[in-house]
Amino acid sequence: MKQRVMNIKNNAFQHKKIIIPVVVLLLCLAGFLWWNNQWVMRVNGQKISKEEYVFYQKVYPQLEKKELQEQIVEDKVQLEQAKKAGFEVVDSYQAVVKQMEKTNQKNQKKIKKKQVVYGLREYDEATYYAYTLSNSISDLKKSCQQEVTDKDVKTFYKDYPEAFREVENKELYRVCGDEKQLKELIAVKGTTDQLEGDKGIKLEKVQLKESTMRDWLKYYDEEIQEIVQLKAQTWSSVYGEGKNARSYYCISTNKGPIQPLEAVSETIRIQLEKENYQKHLEKWVDAAKVEHRQ
Repeated sequence: MKQRVMNIKNNAFQHKKIIIPVVVLLLCLAGFLWWNNQWVMRVNGQKISKEEYVFYQKVYPQLEKKELQEQIVEDKVQLEQAKKAGFEVVDSYQAVVKQMEKTNQKNQKKIKKKQVVYGLREYDEATYYAYTLSNSISDLKKSCQQEVTDKDVKTFYKDYPEAFREVENKELYRVCGDEKQLKELIAVKGTTDQLEGDKGIKLEKVQLKESTMRDWLKYYDEEIQEIVQLKAQTWSSVYGEGKNARSYYCISTNKGPIQPLEAVSETIRIQLEKENYQKHLEKWVDAAKVEHRQ
């Protein structure tokens, strides 16, 4: 009898030894299946969890749902391409949190040792994501720059010479005086003879050309958009009020010269590199397999 009881206990113990691992396995499987189903989008197979999606909403609060999802796709495909090119990337929300904590810890140690900290002294999730994303995209852009050749630059310059013509040279009077008086002169289409003989106004002869454009933008930014379009013997609007008003009378205009290739080659190269990268990005986005969870 005693032996029989012992056998029953042993059998029960053996069953427990089998049942416990099975239960644990089933629980793990259930947990994995639950976690596996907690996604909102997939971009080329990479899942964006509900938690990560909420994170993107915080990073891009100004975007509506459709725009946000398009931005997520852009971010993901660029990070994917950077990773393929061999660059270090932080391509998931979990990785952002993990790497951010490490970076903040390193920075705190540097601060305690009074060492130089480059970038922010402490990051939050959004700023760290923006920082790492920008670095990855910058690396990717640099790898694409070599695709733009000197021949491409020369061809673009040859095909679009007018794009590199200097601003139209203009000789002008800056006419300062009473607002009412200036408006009367404009109404009667006052000429240079009338202006030079009028003692109630102050005349200053000025030039608008490529070399003076910086000063115009710095001191007369409000006026410049209109001034560059003024034709000879025409007036601009009146700027300012009361006794401190001013207007411009265009004396003459001359077509500006086309800048030499050497002066604009770097500008052309930068523009072509931007356009080239944008074509790549559009291609990556178009080729991306995007799935949305209903």
